[in-house]
Amino acid sequence: MTFADSSTYTGQFKNNEISGVGKYVWPDGKMYEGQWEKNKMHGRGLLVWRDGKRYEGEFVNDKRDGKGTFIWKDGRKYEGDWQDGK
Repeated sequence: MTFADSSTYTGQFKNNEISGVGKYVWPDGKMYEGQWEKNKMHGRGLLVWRDGKRYEGEFVNDKRDGKGTFIWKDGRKYEGDWQDGK
């Protein structure tokens, strides 16, 4: 599915909402692949920014929340717990 802003989604829907497993790509090249609930990143997934940063782990309501690993484009890495995106 392609949206008005040129972002794309391939995956599951439930009750006309993005829910289940799928891949979303924003117009700026950022990409999320993983679990969704009611149009939000929710569950396990991988978020990759165009500049090479990446986060793999748990999400709650579009925010990093739970166990996860963030890798900066220069290779630095943080592995641990996240809460409310921090």
